Formats: sequence, structure tokens, C-alpha cells
Amino acid sequence: MPNTVVPCGTEKPVVENGVLNGHVSVQPEDAFIGYIIAIHRKMMRTELYFLSSQKNRPSLFGMPLIVPCTVQTRKKDLYDAVWIQVSRLASPLPPQEASNHAQDCDDSMGYQYPFTLRVVQKDGNSCAQCPWYR
Repeated sequence: MPNTVVPCGTEKPVVENGVLNGHVSVQPEDAFIGYIIAIHRKMMRTELYFLSSQKNRPSLFGMPLIVPCTVQTRKKDLYDAVWIQVSRLASPLPPQEASNHAQDCDDSMGYQYPFTLRVVQKDGNSCAQCPWYR
């Protein structure tokens, strides 16, 4: 299953005297604030796995997606925004019979998306929140 990964930047906007990076911006509370760059990544099995510490390596493909977001953007909203852009390229996973009764009640996502969103470094090769090998 491919991952759609989200690079995590460490740059902070410069705010001096209420001016953001030299520009005065007056925005209502629900206005567009920023965006996330989503890149497509899939894990490829390495042929010479005995020479590497990992059996799989990330492989980037396709064009990055620009997903607008605000501070109030929920996880489901991000998944929906990405799905709108990639739905013509992928099919949703078919509904599966839940093997655990506790899972029967959780239909918060409606169905499983055929991708997973992850926060990664700018190069897209490693997680931004955990050790490099995960």
C-alpha cells in the first residue's frame, strides 16, 4: 500500500511587531492559513537486503500534491483533500468483514483509504517524528 507522506519543515515564520516575514496580513479566523505538500511514496523491497540494515527502502513517485489547511483542519479533512486529488488514480479498498466486534462500531472514516498519511523529513525518506529506521 503506498503512503502519501507529508514533509515536515522546521522553518519558523519571522514575526516582528505583528508583521509576518515583512508582510502585513489581516485574515479572518477561518481564512486560508497554509498548505501541506504531500508526496507519494511506496516501500520497495531491496534486492541486496543482506547488505542493508533494512529489507525495504522508500521510493518517491508521481507529482507532489498541495493540500490547503488551517489550524482547525482535522485528520479526516486532510485524508478527504488528498483523496479528492488521487481518487482518479486509485480505487478505494473494498469493505471488509470486521473480525473484531469492537471494530464494527468504528466507522469514523467511512471506509479505508488506499493510502496512509505520514509526517516525514523534507527528502521524504524518513519519519520526522521517530528514529530514521522506522
